[in-house]
Amino acid sequence: MLSLFQLSVLSFLFISVVANNGEATFYDPGLGACGTQNTSGDLIAAVAQEFFDSYPGATSNPNTNPICNKRITVNYQGRSVTVAITDRCPGCKGKYDLDLSPAAFDHLADRSVGRLHEAQWDFADEHRRRAEFIVKNTFTGRDVFSGRDARRMARRRRSEMHIRRMS
Repeated sequence: MLSLFQLSVLSFLFISVVANNGEATFYDPGLGACGTQNTSGDLIAAVAQEFFDSYPGATSNPNTNPICNKRITVNYQGRSVTVAITDRCPGCKGKYDLDLSPAAFDHLADRSVGRLHEAQWDFADEHRRRAEFIVKNTFTGRDVFSGRDARRMARRRRSEMHIRRMS
């Protein structure tokens, strides 16, 4: 019989993947809030003004906003595109709404659709970091291991559990 501690260590793995959900439209880019000139053929996006202005480190000068040129991956109905943030969208109503360049929008849907409801996006480099496995000790609620060690430990524990059940 397994002890309470052993049972708590044999917790299931979970993946913490958080995406921002909003609407996505397209616009004719030009000189963006980040101070760069863009064309409709560039893979760029404007994030909602609320999100842009509240991004950590943002100042009254939008050209120096740390969000500028960060890459995000936008997903919609099984399609995705990675774009750079170069502008803010004052017409976006939701905090996580996006305005995409026509070229970026074309990767997700036909322009005749006009507005993509429930588009998901996240920072491109965050996907790797947020998709870390964590083994929790369910008794204490603390992380036991994370990353590769967690995957290794979980595989080993599942194997041990399977062997014990067979015995």
